[in-house]
Amino acid sequence: ADTTWKEIYSPFLIYQTFEVPSGYTLTIEPGVTVKFIAGTNAIIRVYGTINAIGTLSDTISFTSSSITPSPGDYNYVNLKTNVNAHFEYCSFKYGSNAIYLSSLSNAWSILVRHVSVDSTSSHGIYYTQSSPDTSIELLIDSSVFRGNGSNYGIYWKDNTCCGKNFPKTRFVNNSFSGWEYAFMFSAYENTRYNIKSIENNIISDCNNGIYIGRSIVQNITRPIIRGNTITVDVNGIYTGSSIGNLVIDSNTITGSGSSGTGIYVTGPLDTIQFNT
Repeated sequence: ADTTWKEIYSPFLIYQTFEVPSGYTLTIEPGVTVKFIAGTNAIIRVYGTINAIGTLSDTISFTSSSITPSPGDYNYVNLKTNVNAHFEYCSFKYGSNAIYLSSLSNAWSILVRHVSVDSTSSHGIYYTQSSPDTSIELLIDSSVFRGNGSNYGIYWKDNTCCGKNFPKTRFVNNSFSGWEYAFMFSAYENTRYNIKSIENNIISDCNNGIYIGRSIVQNITRPIIRGNTITVDVNGIYTGSSIGNLVIDSNTITGSGSSGTGIYVTGPLDTIQFNT
């Protein structure tokens, strides 16, 4: 049945796996704290719908149960198959990842807005091994990703080959600090991807800013990388072999080290303009 976690009964403890089946909805009220029992690989796995919509004054917290929490105390919130998810004014701390998207298919939509991610042991948001419908939308907006000195703030990876589709995605108005890479997009050869835009993000105190690579050769739309402020030690914007068709516009990049590059592209049809 549909379930609502009410603030008056908070905190809610996750011992192992809490599953939201397809066709059902988990609603989490503003002000709720969800505690994952440390050391148990605890996880929330969603096949149906999850709505975790807090407010500016009453955020929803996903965190460790430990009195002395540390990164990796629990797993993550796992979104699978034909999931629908809305996270707003939520905080994620001390998991291996905050949100892990896997085996997505059919119709699905995901909105992440005004979310904070901190003290994970691996990545912020991790997507892997899927071939979703290209008409589906994903938006990550106005969120804060604080890293652990390594790994990736946003990690988009496709382990399949040939003709698969990354979802339509927009990453706007977010801030990243403390990562090896703020954005990492990786796929096998001939994988189509549909990154709509990476716009108006602030990337600081990271080794690398935006990396799009691994022979991704077919673009369904012209990805737009625009208006980002990037302060990094190595590479600001780096695209791998045979990308092409990117729009890299009006970005400000500073701090690339002696071995780094402000903007590195290989595609024959890229548009690069008004960057500083």
